Amino acid sequence: MEILVLIAIAIGILVAFFSLFHRHRMQALKSRLEDAYWRESMEDQSLISQLQNTVKELSEENRELSNLLIFLPSFIKQLNLDLYGRKISQILCKIIEHIFNPKQILIFFSSKDRQMLILTAAKGLIKEVNLGYKVAVGEGRIGLVAQKKMTMSDDDFQTQTSLVKKLLQKTSLPFFTSELCAPMISGEETLGVISIGGLTNHFKNEKMILKMIADLGSVAITNTRIFRQREYLANFDGLTRLFNRRYAMFLMGDEIIRAEKRGSPISVCIFDIDNFKHYNESHGHLAGDEVLSTIGQIIRETIREDDIAVRYGGEEFLFILPNTPEKGAYILAERVRENVEKFTFPQEESQPLGKITVSGGIATYPMDGSDSYRLIQEADKRMHQAKQAGRNRIVSGSLIKEKLEKSFAPSPDEKDEPTKPT
Repeated sequence: MEILVLIAIAIGILVAFFSLFHRHRMQALKSRLEDAYWRESMEDQSLISQLQNTVKELSEENRELSNLLIFLPSFIKQLNLDLYGRKISQILCKIIEHIFNPKQILIFFSSKDRQMLILTAAKGLIKEVNLGYKVAVGEGRIGLVAQKKMTMSDDDFQTQTSLVKKLLQKTSLPFFTSELCAPMISGEETLGVISIGGLTNHFKNEKMILKMIADLGSVAITNTRIFRQREYLANFDGLTRLFNRRYAMFLMGDEIIRAEKRGSPISVCIFDIDNFKHYNESHGHLAGDEVLSTIGQIIRETIREDDIAVRYGGEEFLFILPNTPEKGAYILAERVRENVEKFTFPQEESQPLGKITVSGGIATYPMDGSDSYRLIQEADKRMHQAKQAGRNRIVSGSLIKEKLEKSFAPSPDEKDEPTKPT
């Protein structure tokens, strides 16, 4: 985040320099005006008029640059606070609008494969174009700027080689007015492109100003990446690529509060790899780690987008299933169990069951508990019941109830036998 502050200081110095430069120019021009007023020729009167217009232009430009120095720290603070990068493009739009007041603003971010530019924020779009619109790198003016990694103005586009001009004509994007474009760059990587058109406020150094704004965007995007990477390392298990236990407890607390407010169910399921100690002792911990990693992948590919999968500890896994009743949790847990059983693990034939398998227990809010501790405790108890029942199975509250009812239900003969009087 310190980089943004340094950039802000650098921008402030530059703006102060330009303001001082313009002030000196204005003073010199005013001196010339005073001398000119003593002359009466038509030529001198024309010079006076020209000088007055120049002073007016410089005064206006100086005022705009001073405004930039005043409001920019506020926008930089907003970028600093946006740790997840959800508002970067909107903040950049506001900065550009405040300075240039253009008719059209386009903020593109690069796709993961860096082959496409995706429109993330805009001003002045026609109805036919929506956010999410994609431009290929090299396509039109915007794509060319991404490819060349250069800030370009309308004059720069006009002075390109005839071959490039033909390519620009062929791939032109008529619904975009790209008079001034700047790439957002980090090292050798293009992170995105800013394009503006129909500028109301013009500056002699407008290319440099837009490049500084693009650099702010680059730093903000880079900071977001660093934050997410650190958050990932802090909250995820490196071996299974699932959430770790500490972060899962935080998420589970939030989900229970949400379920309580909505009056919706939430289910948890605890899995344990059957006879995992036997596998570790027989084939070594590296082979055991491979099994854990593979099961983590199976889980990620099986669960739904909103489900939370956790490496709970050792060979135990926990699922937090928002808005899911017991029956839905059982279906999902069975799917995971079956997918693990179907997978061919190295040397799994040496296992007591002849396969790598898992056993699981399910608990559902609010029937089985009203807080994280009670739900996990109940799910853990049922997981151990699954182990005792022969392993490679899932146990839920309903399943236990059904078994108890069957255990105490009278036999068919007893049902038909009339009751004897006492």
